[in-house]
Amino acid sequence: MKDFLSVYLDYTKENEAPELFHLWSAIAVVGHVLNRKVCLDQYYFKLYPGQIMVALVSESAVSRKTTAIDLAVGLMRALPEEEVNIIEGQSSSKSLLMQLDRGEDEEGKKKPAIGFLVADELGNLLRRESFAENLATDICALNTTVDKDFSRVMGCGTIVLHLPCVGGLFGTTPTGLGHEIPKVAQTAGLLGRIISVYQDETERANPLVEPPKGLYQHKAWLIKELYRMSKLQGGFKFDADGKEFYVKWYQRWKKESSGQDEQTGFYGRKAGHLLRVAMVFAAMMGDALVLTKPVLIAAMKALNTVHLLMPMAFKKMGSHPSNEHSDRIIAKIRRAGGRIQKSVLLQYMWPWLPGENFRSVMQNLTVAGVVQLEIEKTATKPKSFYRLAVSKGEFLAKVEDKFSEEE
Repeated sequence: MKDFLSVYLDYTKENEAPELFHLWSAIAVVGHVLNRKVCLDQYYFKLYPGQIMVALVSESAVSRKTTAIDLAVGLMRALPEEEVNIIEGQSSSKSLLMQLDRGEDEEGKKKPAIGFLVADELGNLLRRESFAENLATDICALNTTVDKDFSRVMGCGTIVLHLPCVGGLFGTTPTGLGHEIPKVAQTAGLLGRIISVYQDETERANPLVEPPKGLYQHKAWLIKELYRMSKLQGGFKFDADGKEFYVKWYQRWKKESSGQDEQTGFYGRKAGHLLRVAMVFAAMMGDALVLTKPVLIAAMKALNTVHLLMPMAFKKMGSHPSNEHSDRIIAKIRRAGGRIQKSVLLQYMWPWLPGENFRSVMQNLTVAGVVQLEIEKTATKPKSFYRLAVSKGEFLAKVEDKFSEEE
């Protein structure tokens, strides 16, 4: 039996953006399609899929963030206007609130203020000007306020939004997260609510001189599935195995969460993220609003991958711009297969980091355990090489070990 996610990943497999970007773009889009029509009652509050916000993070032009965003959002544009509310580009608090006000339905009742923010550069949406800081605060409040009306006093009067539910899909870079958005947006309030998905490279390459097999059939099927999911309504429930799994996971998470991830607040909100993503996965598979153990495990694995990569997404936060030299060096060694001759690396870095400065940075990276210096004896004279201390394969093995432990 086909499900939305497997078909979507097949639909995008010939695109050069990393699969992880396509996965999370699909999750964010389906979250908005479901918005607040379905929920999980946590008794003191409710969780809605429409609250999911995702940021795709990579260096500029490396991993095709914008393409991944456009492909997912493009499917959503085919739905009737009343089912979605896509809000794109630069904005202000006033503009955002006005676009979220969707007026009244045919019976004269206020429509819920659902909205899906789309920005291929998060730094352009959340700029450092004072009015943009207000926007960051409002986005955080709108993402949180879901079971009551939201009001804001503006210069022209008071804007009242009925039952808001705001999510989003953004692109950014580590530099953008660290230096281009307001400090208020870097706090645990907003960044902890955004699922930041980091990728530093893509192994895909396709000149696309011919249409990928099944492209248009997949697209038509996916649009029909989005429409199906837009009609789902009601509350999710756990089945017996799902409830048992989640209780054990939650108890373990609660013990481990104290003092973790103070920089962004993501870990402290991981339970909410897990349940929202699980609702999306369940809807992708069919109409039954049931959180099963397999669905919860799938959501857990998706979030674990993101969480393990998150330090790379936030590596520039609070850092000095000079750290870019270290990032450039690490990227060059990785592109060379994880090992590079010292003289080649020095020649490459010379325009940015000549002589003594290069030696100082390499010494810091060596002491930190990021790289290792290797001496290779030859018939003439020894050659020096730098090697990354942890290879990509070793890192992925650690990821798999982590998954096994939590299952």
